[in-house]
Amino acid sequence: MEQTSEHVSKKLFKAAQKGSICDVKQHLKDPGCDPNALFQLKYSNTEKVDGWRPLQVAANNGHSEIVQILLDNGAGVNMPSPSNYTKVGSTPLHQASARGHVDTIDILVKSGANLERKNTTSGATPLHVAAMFGSNSAICKLTKAGADIHAKTTQHGATPLHIACAYGQYEAARTLLQHGARVGAKNNYCETALHLSAWYGHSDVTRLLIVYAADVTVRDEVRI
Repeated sequence: MEQTSEHVSKKLFKAAQKGSICDVKQHLKDPGCDPNALFQLKYSNTEKVDGWRPLQVAANNGHSEIVQILLDNGAGVNMPSPSNYTKVGSTPLHQASARGHVDTIDILVKSGANLERKNTTSGATPLHVAAMFGSNSAICKLTKAGADIHAKTTQHGATPLHIACAYGQYEAARTLLQHGARVGAKNNYCETALHLSAWYGHSDVTRLLIVYAADVTVRDEVRI
């Protein structure tokens, strides 16, 4: 029985998700198999679905060998999830950075992944995402690869340090500061990382910023 391109590609997607190297290699040989095919992935206990491709799901799960195989067979390294699903627009590098899969990050970067590519929700780069999830190893790998530590999100003008401090990610904040993040950088509302850590009650992060000479007298703008 002849299989459709969608059916064959879905088999590839599931194999990439599970981390089955042999099945991935086999399905890539099947006629009509598309390594960039898009599928909906339903989250457990919710009705939310997302638009994923084989490379994204492999990167998200840290299946680095499969990531390399997919790239070698035409998977788009900078191809994002489409905005008509959840409007996230994340690339495989965003996925790997959120999870701290450094081997996968290394493969993606060497294959031409855009370090400054922004998602479509907030305009966050992979480094912003790593900061939000507290993926310290990913922060180190991305900054070493040349990611802009001062990059700002499109939505609020937040730096990775803003994000780390807002989410109470102490180690991520410290690593960013050690790599030269500006403690006094302001977002679109003239807020520094100190404003955010204090507002959200992250006392350990607040103390860290003060150690790095954060200005405790600087004023923000009133949000309306």
